[in-house]
Parts: sequence; C-alpha cells; structure tokens
Amino acid sequence: MQQSNRQREQESWWKPGLVLFSRLSGWIGGPVILALFVGKWLDQRYHTEPWLFLASVGTAFLLSLAGIVWEAEKAMKEIENSVNALPKKPEELARTKKNNGRTKTQLRNK
Repeated sequence: MQQSNRQREQESWWKPGLVLFSRLSGWIGGPVILALFVGKWLDQRYHTEPWLFLASVGTAFLLSLAGIVWEAEKAMKEIENSVNALPKKPEELARTKKNNGRTKTQLRNK
C-alpha cells in the first residue's frame, strides 16, 4: 500500500506544472482570440474599421494580464502552503526543542 502511494506521488510530480501552464496559456489565448472575432464583427456591423477591433483587442489584453496575475498569485500561495507543510529537518527540530520551541527572533527579542 505504501509503495503504491509513493509511485503515485512520483508519477504525478509534473501534473501541477502542466495544469499551471494550461491555465496561463488559456488566459493568454482565450480572451485575445475571442476579441479578434468580436472586434472584427463589430467593425463590420458598425463600419468603424479598425477602431472597435483595436479596442476589443486592447481590452482583451488587459483582461489577460489581470487573469495571469490572478493565477500566478494563486499558484504562489499554493506553493507557499505546500512548502510550509513539509516536515522540518532533524537539525531544526533539535534547535527548536533546545530553545523550548522559540525561534531565533523570539530569543533575540527576549
């Protein structure tokens, strides 16, 4: 049972990176491709070439930028949480026990 869990963990190390890549790619391509079609259609309908096309692409660019920043912040929080959840090294545990669980900063401020 333990071996199968280890195998699953080793096999899926690349999945979070692929998911992040696909999310960021979607934020880059999705709004821009949609804006290309919508902007072209609006220009043909209202005879405003190229202004509505450029406005829609510019808006899509800003939307993409906001989406990428949002996804990146979310991914950074997930990484921080996973790093904080890692077990401490034996040396750190020994130092913590020696100082009654206080950090270096707490000891200095004493």
